[in-house]
Amino acid sequence: MLMGAAGVGKTCIIKRWIERRYFGEYIPTKFQKETTEVAVKGKNCKVEILDTAGLSAYWSLRDSFVRTVDGIMLVFSLNDVESFEYLTTLHEQVSRGMREDSTIIIIGNKEDLPEDVRSVNYHLAQETANKLGAEYRETSAMTGFQIDDAFLKLIELCMDKRIAVNDVPTKKTKKGKITQCRQQ
Repeated sequence: MLMGAAGVGKTCIIKRWIERRYFGEYIPTKFQKETTEVAVKGKNCKVEILDTAGLSAYWSLRDSFVRTVDGIMLVFSLNDVESFEYLTTLHEQVSRGMREDSTIIIIGNKEDLPEDVRSVNYHLAQETANKLGAEYRETSAMTGFQIDDAFLKLIELCMDKRIAVNDVPTKKTKKGKITQCRQQ
């Protein structure tokens, strides 16, 4: 699932990854689902990508899907400091509703812009991602820079987390039910 403020490039990132081309103009998204298949770690994965609206009018729809996804890309625009500052609030909102085995990655989009237009520097974005416990990538939907890397990294992290959760030892209770045992 991709989330972020309006106009940061969520739809363009998805279109670049799936269709391998850039769409400079499009109708703003309310909610859209794309599906593709990709090989990751030697396994074929069917990936469903939820593209959510950045407008507050659609947040309740967005929040209902947070509980169902394995991975979330929180996207901001490198030339929009407000979209970057919104990340912390968005991360807090998402973290309250997402499953324990879900993964978040932070994406700074529009890496192709010249330095003098950029309003969020790499080190500040990386530091924020570290504080939030998330991976960080910079991408460009326009040029395709690190789009594949971002999606593949998120899928790998989701796979690793799912494997880790499924590898938790189990035990039978007195009533015969299986419960998870967490190692301390």
